[in-house]
Amino acid sequence: MDPLSGVRVVELARLIPGDVAGQALADLGADVIKVERPPVGDYLRHIPPTMGEMSVLHAADNKNKRSIAVDHRSEAGLELIYRLIRSADVVLEVSDPGSMARYKLDYASVRKINPKIVYCSVTGFGQTGPYAHLPSHGANMECLAGTMTLEDTPDGPKLGPLAFIATQHGGYQAALGICAGLVAALRTGEGCYIDASCWDAGVTFDAMPATLALNGLRHIDGLLSPETPKYAPYYCKDGRAVVVCAIERQFWDTFCALIGRPDLVDRHSSEFPVDFGEHDRPLYKEIAPVLLTKTSVEWGDIFAASDVPCCPVFSLGEAAQSAHGLARGIVRNASEQGGFEYLTVARGLVIDGGRGEDRYAPPRYGQHTDEILSEIGCQDNEIAGLRARNIVA
Repeated sequence: MDPLSGVRVVELARLIPGDVAGQALADLGADVIKVERPPVGDYLRHIPPTMGEMSVLHAADNKNKRSIAVDHRSEAGLELIYRLIRSADVVLEVSDPGSMARYKLDYASVRKINPKIVYCSVTGFGQTGPYAHLPSHGANMECLAGTMTLEDTPDGPKLGPLAFIATQHGGYQAALGICAGLVAALRTGEGCYIDASCWDAGVTFDAMPATLALNGLRHIDGLLSPETPKYAPYYCKDGRAVVVCAIERQFWDTFCALIGRPDLVDRHSSEFPVDFGEHDRPLYKEIAPVLLTKTSVEWGDIFAASDVPCCPVFSLGEAAQSAHGLARGIVRNASEQGGFEYLTVARGLVIDGGRGEDRYAPPRYGQHTDEILSEIGCQDNEIAGLRARNIVA
């Protein structure tokens, strides 16, 4: 159930991509030690909105980790991190290309003390290329990766929605690369260096439309709109919407029967295996009034009973708390350090029938400093001395 149990990750990371990568590994059982630099640590902790005193962003991306606060800019602090790395399998870092070398925490330095280390650098744009040293923010990474859409409004251009595709997928690609590196290290006894770029992740996440664009092609115009009536959302009696996905012949025939319009069956092309209806746009106005006669829930039940892929349009929160979400166990209760409970999402993978137990709540800054220092051989008086010199917190 926890396939990475026994793997230790030293997370020298911050903000969404690094936090997502570390949590993906922690959710699979790895012992992820989040090394935070005094005095504030990962400043994702301080970005609103908050629940109590805890940032929702921090809560979402940092469960199952332990936190230690160490200032690696000091010689004594660097030696502590080296001691951690000697006991580790993975180093995960987020910084500008080349900056870790200034602190003697780059791959070349780390490999000298642990040749089997799997070292992953997560950046906005990668270690090479014209964008490599650009400052990385969610929106500029997304825009340069082509994952954002630009719309005209009466007040000026609008970007959106900001779904953080490149930002979050960069973290997951880093975790995937780390898992591959661990397998290779087991086989060869050698570690490796992973250059994980959020920009790369955004482009490869959209590989299908990117391939179309690279070859001078376009997907069907107006997909999921009235311009493609067999693959489009429709409003219902309750003001909510259902999405119709009846592009295959068998689904279209059943759909027409279920909505009481068998006369529409022949309005389906036999030239191709699928028909989005893009050449029969008046069809939308034929279907729309019928779907207004029942609620989205009623239509959803009708379509599901006949195995037709048409369903209500949920928000993310509704999806997670739907009957399916509850049956899948994707939502669970968590407790914040201050004592209040909140809802969170579980690990995305079901392994051997389970999603694993959350071992740690999102840690307070430096919560596990003493515990982790003790594990690498520091005595109480040594820890007290380090804290007195502000090397640890």
